[in-house]
Amino acid sequence: FVIDSVTGEISLAADMSLDYETNSSYLFEVEAMDLSPSQNATTVVVNISVVDENDNIPSFNQSLYRVEVRENVTINSTIFTAQATDEDSGENSRLTYTITDSDPDICSQLYDIDPSTGVVINIEQLDADNVNNGSQCQLVIEAAQY
Repeated sequence: FVIDSVTGEISLAADMSLDYETNSSYLFEVEAMDLSPSQNATTVVVNISVVDENDNIPSFNQSLYRVEVRENVTINSTIFTAQATDEDSGENSRLTYTITDSDPDICSQLYDIDPSTGVVINIEQLDADNVNNGSQCQLVIEAAQY
């Protein structure tokens, strides 16, 4: 930080940037002196709090989830949990999960995802012998900032 010696205004140095995830606050002491021969002085403690900006994108903990599911699993069973993180803080780190695509298309009718937890469940009975009933599925899951 830099301080204007005449006005006392504190501003960000030209070569400095703020990032909440790196440092959420700055604490320092400022001394002011008059120009009299006795140089009277006083000090004040300055605490600058950095407000988090929603500046990080979410990322999954792994790029591919490979899961095997028994065909006799009951409807609404947890199949797996997709997990993503966001380096932002507080509300800016909340994520919502959606299934955005499936291959084959029928898979989007067999599975659902909890938007707040990433838990994927089967919403239909699975049949490994019926290719049209999603014996193999590929789901594309998106984690987006809330």
